[in-house]
Amino acid sequence: MLRRVLVTALLFVLAFAAAPAMAQTTNGVISGIISDAQGGVLPGVTVTARNVDTGAMRDITTEADGRYRLAGLLPGRYELKAELQGFGVVTVPDITVAVGSETTRNVTMQVQGLQESVTVTGEAPAIEVSKSDISGVITQAQMEMLPQATRQPMDLALLMPGTSQDAVRARKANSNVGAGAFTNGSGLLVDGVWNKEGNTGEPRQDFPASAIQEFKVFVSQSPAEYGWTAGGAVSMATKSGTNSLHGEAFEFYRNKALNTIDPFYKAAGQPEPNFSRHQYGGAIGGPVIKDRVHFFEAAEGLQSNLYDNVVVRVPQFYGNMNGVFKSPEYNHMSFTRGDAQITRNQSLFVRYAWQVSDFTCEGCSASSSTPWFSGGGIKQKRYSWAGAHTWVLSSRVLNEIRGQYTNYHFRQHPPGVEPQEDLFDSSPARSAPLTAVYAFPSLTWGTSGNFYTKQISRELRDDMSITTGTHTWKFGAGAQELAVHGDNRPSLGTWTFSVDQPFNPDN
Repeated sequence: MLRRVLVTALLFVLAFAAAPAMAQTTNGVISGIISDAQGGVLPGVTVTARNVDTGAMRDITTEADGRYRLAGLLPGRYELKAELQGFGVVTVPDITVAVGSETTRNVTMQVQGLQESVTVTGEAPAIEVSKSDISGVITQAQMEMLPQATRQPMDLALLMPGTSQDAVRARKANSNVGAGAFTNGSGLLVDGVWNKEGNTGEPRQDFPASAIQEFKVFVSQSPAEYGWTAGGAVSMATKSGTNSLHGEAFEFYRNKALNTIDPFYKAAGQPEPNFSRHQYGGAIGGPVIKDRVHFFEAAEGLQSNLYDNVVVRVPQFYGNMNGVFKSPEYNHMSFTRGDAQITRNQSLFVRYAWQVSDFTCEGCSASSSTPWFSGGGIKQKRYSWAGAHTWVLSSRVLNEIRGQYTNYHFRQHPPGVEPQEDLFDSSPARSAPLTAVYAFPSLTWGTSGNFYTKQISRELRDDMSITTGTHTWKFGAGAQELAVHGDNRPSLGTWTFSVDQPFNPDN
């Protein structure tokens, strides 16, 4: 019995052991070796990393082999300083720490009598030598500079090889990662906690683009902490405030003058449909207590009016699908985050995010090869609380604990009918007549899409890293409760013959 317990414990340790020097889910790592001019390693060197924007500092002492590892750092720009009595101070400025990545910086120190201090002004680009996964980081500069029709940062995941975009719904296309994985097979995390809707696998909640610092795309071989997924994973990090009060405001506008006419409209002799899209918002962040406490807030709104001209070749059968269909969309998001540097070795953040969207689709059945939904509206309301505590217990041990609460309401309702507000709504409108799609005698096909669901999620996870020499052992546990309450009317289409027609073998 004892032997079986020992074998089980050993397998557990091996299962959670990371490759040498792996980073945490959202935070990053700076590591390296401190040596003298002759190449000998230097133990006892005090290595300090200072966040250039927030002033937050983290220090550590090199081990007997001259190695240091500063883990649990928020993504951003850092200045590294190495100090040891008898040696000149070495400063390495402008080190970029990316989300979920490790940056290696080796430092050479000179005897103090020869040189009081050294500032490293240029080095070869850092290479993640400990990296074993297939991944890449989409930086803040890319999100700001690359053109995007939708202003959704997640769309930039398609820049990575091994990603694709589904075409399940005309109203929204999702980015899939993981070498051909389907939509529900991708993992989606924001600030190290889950952001995946329970039924469809798409993001449970969207965030203002101004609130995203950067994100990392794992195409395959993602570490164990990115589990609960069969494909790849996307890990996003949100922004925090800095020591400087700063903000931004924007508005993007598009209309049909900037769009080319669809070749199918041109072939049918139809004019280009009307179109307008307003996307606006802003952000502000700054210090509450310099170097200690910071805040960041962002908001974004969308008003879009899209029209579809539908022309069918056999109007005697499909006449009800002809016409101009309007599909307006309204989407509003807000984001608030607070960060606190409790001590040099402890930090805390809390964030709140909110989103309300309203989408009307009058011509959904005409834009899909499977017209199960013959028109109506979709209203969604979502909000979430999340937080994390990072604690450097010693020069070798780091612990991160994260938690989240989310609330998500999805209401899909027939045209002209107010959405259902609770699971026990049995009003006649909930059983509205089916909308005619085919103009055969007394035949209708397609439903009015009555659907209501509420999802409440609670999540708690803890990750611990222990560094021994060139190896880092990682242990973790996570629990997530997902409560789904739904009321769904037929959504696969219904055939109805109100008048029995004589059988005609020639028809």
